[in-house]
Amino acid sequence: MDYDVNAQLAKLRVPFDKKYISKLPKPTQFQTNEVKKSFKAGIRCNICGGWHHPKVVHLDYVGHAALTDRLLEVDIMWNWEPVATDDSGAPALTVEGGMWIKLTICGLTRLGYGNADGKKGGDGVKEIIGDAIRNGAMRFGAALDQWSKADLTGNYPNEPSEGLQPKGQNMTVEQIKEKVTKIVGSGAGVTALEDWIDSTEGSFSHLNATDLSSVTRFIGEVVRSVQSKEASTSNNKTPGDKQETVERIKDGIDWFGEKGKKSSEMIKWGNEKISGLTSRSDKEEAGKYLDEAIRTLERPTKGTVPMEVNV
Repeated sequence: MDYDVNAQLAKLRVPFDKKYISKLPKPTQFQTNEVKKSFKAGIRCNICGGWHHPKVVHLDYVGHAALTDRLLEVDIMWNWEPVATDDSGAPALTVEGGMWIKLTICGLTRLGYGNADGKKGGDGVKEIIGDAIRNGAMRFGAALDQWSKADLTGNYPNEPSEGLQPKGQNMTVEQIKEKVTKIVGSGAGVTALEDWIDSTEGSFSHLNATDLSSVTRFIGEVVRSVQSKEASTSNNKTPGDKQETVERIKDGIDWFGEKGKKSSEMIKWGNEKISGLTSRSDKEEAGKYLDEAIRTLERPTKGTVPMEVNV
């Protein structure tokens, strides 16, 4: 195909017009529970039109149609595929119910991860796909201004320029595989792996197509291995107070959010409680809940927020 790849990819960085940016309410678990207990605890929102807790934070998001239009404008042949498949050939899901994908635009492939945030059935599947495309497109720069919590204008008066370089920029394939193995081997699980790849340290943009394929295939094998171990642990586990213990930690995290406590206090308390859990899956479940609560606390004061994509 005869075109300037760099020029085409640069179009993904162009900010979306305000008319394509909508508002999405993101309540905490505590706020959701309050409205469930009493309908009168909610309000008809004049921002999004929904009915929810009066103190809900709203996030900016770019709709699926607008993002798809941008991708088609840049490369009409863009495509995505799952990193791993199950025995039936369908996309393989992680233990948390998410999915890793490879998003290819103008011949360049990068990873993306999506989950359904509790949605089930067909809507859940579409949400996973849309979220993964959103996540992958962010790595190409699409709506990056909404994802970032930092100034993307290039004005960094208090930071040295070398500190802005992605930490994973010069990692070899073997170094990346070693890092992936170390993360999952520590017991942190797929969630920690997702967080690492979401960070600048997990940037694989410097890899050629062959090396990227090797890395993504390796990650898929690791994910399947973790899934198998988690399933085995779950099947051999003695029924008991699992839900009560994890739910108690979640309730405590919600309390910190309700009282407006500092995120550092929530992190300290949450990590202490989570370390006392015996099951790795329990730790991952509670840890993911803690991470989401922390991000919710921080978003209102940071200015910019991630986009959402609904398929």
